[in-house]
Amino acid sequence: MKNIFLFIGLSFLVACSNSTDQKDGVERDEEKTEFPFKVEVLGAYVSTPYIQALQEHGSTKKAQEVAEMSSAVLYKAGNKIMFANTWNFHEGGPIAEITMIAPDRGMIVEDGNDTPIFEIDLSIPNKITLSNADDQYELSRINSNDQSDDYSHTINANILRGEFFLEDTEIQFLANGTIIGLDSITGYEFLTDYFDAGLDVDMITLKFADNRPQESFGYAIDKGTFMLFNLKCLQYDDTNEYCVERAFGERYLAFRRGKLEV
Repeated sequence: MKNIFLFIGLSFLVACSNSTDQKDGVERDEEKTEFPFKVEVLGAYVSTPYIQALQEHGSTKKAQEVAEMSSAVLYKAGNKIMFANTWNFHEGGPIAEITMIAPDRGMIVEDGNDTPIFEIDLSIPNKITLSNADDQYELSRINSNDQSDDYSHTINANILRGEFFLEDTEIQFLANGTIIGLDSITGYEFLTDYFDAGLDVDMITLKFADNRPQESFGYAIDKGTFMLFNLKCLQYDDTNEYCVERAFGERYLAFRRGKLEV
């Protein structure tokens, strides 16, 4: 009889234990929180050190050297939030998915690879910080268009800030690449990738009103003057028909920054 009561008692304890385990399991499942991605951070980003370098000296060639992770786009693809980037404005990086692990923090993981390539911090408005065991990169948001990585507006606005004059004529260099005030020249675009032969000086491409082919010039900013130079080829590769070393030639135009004195 005692054995029967002992068996019943043990069975009751086991049942209670299983019930507790199941309850704990439910509670643990409920504790698993999914953090939504903040859609207001979608868009295009450019290296913060790169922008700061442009503001300091205006040289896209020098600025490229400090922009290891040069740009990035955070965008939606179906139900997923994706990440894509470029290195030094020269080559593309991986395309990977962002999974949030906290309200302002996520992991960037490539498809088929369980190991995150970066942790992303979204806690600072209009900035993202990406880090792993070896590196850390900070990028600034330049627009909310998550389907475009056009950063030319940001480059133009940070190099050619303020008013410019050619003698007594005001010249406007708009952020969209339009030039107002010159009869023969209508647009411009700064070169951003100098990782190739023959790209030895800061360069800019000009567009002309008479629809002639666009032409590249050298540029420099010195003491408030934005100067354009013809390019001089110092070494030419006859086999590939390409200039492999360039320098500034004669000055083409010079624009003075600042208001016109009356």
